[in-house]
Amino acid sequence: MTKKSDAETLSLLETLSNADGVPGAEDEVAEIFLERWKSRLTVTRDHLGSVIGTVPSSLPDAPRVAVDCHLDEVGFMVRVITRAGLLKMVPLGGFWSQALPGQRLRLLPASPGGTKLPAVIAAIPPHLLGRAERDRAVDIKDLLVDVGADSAKEAASWGIRPGIFAVPASTFTPLGRRCAGKAFDNRVGCALCIRTLEKAARPPTKASAPPLPCTVVGVGSVQEEVGL
Repeated sequence: MTKKSDAETLSLLETLSNADGVPGAEDEVAEIFLERWKSRLTVTRDHLGSVIGTVPSSLPDAPRVAVDCHLDEVGFMVRVITRAGLLKMVPLGGFWSQALPGQRLRLLPASPGGTKLPAVIAAIPPHLLGRAERDRAVDIKDLLVDVGADSAKEAASWGIRPGIFAVPASTFTPLGRRCAGKAFDNRVGCALCIRTLEKAARPPTKASAPPLPCTVVGVGSVQEEVGL
């Protein structure tokens, strides 16, 4: 790839990584696919929300090749709001619980267009814990999430309720020749899928160029992190 192409792909990865899409609520990521593909190739969505783009070959009986990725990322769902206004959550996908205390989160709104709210997973300072407690892994279901509310009523007034989702509050950051961010599983795959289909749909630069040897189907699938 050229430096320009590399920069465009990196910019696309940044957009995808900063988007939020837990299993079952992948629309924010799907919209990036739709915006990139809608003027270049045929795009559909299935009833579960997966995005499917197709670049047909002009050859008769050409094979179909799928380029598959998944839109969703690991996240959380609010399970309980305590009387003190703290939240208990269940994971959507696999998290290592040892890495979670002190982690900042973004609460996603219950309906599109709502405001995302900041939150933090509570962490007891180690000097207030006994040796056995310091060495013991904390079960995710026992972690408490602080949104700054003083009561369940106040939390509810901000639109927080059981069933809403949360993701790590991480922003894409270049680190020299590397980069840091959330949801690289599978937004790196998403970026490659989008760019591959765009390249396949690009008109040939020469009249003598050979036709596309296969029909290329790009699939951004949903709910991979919970087993679908």
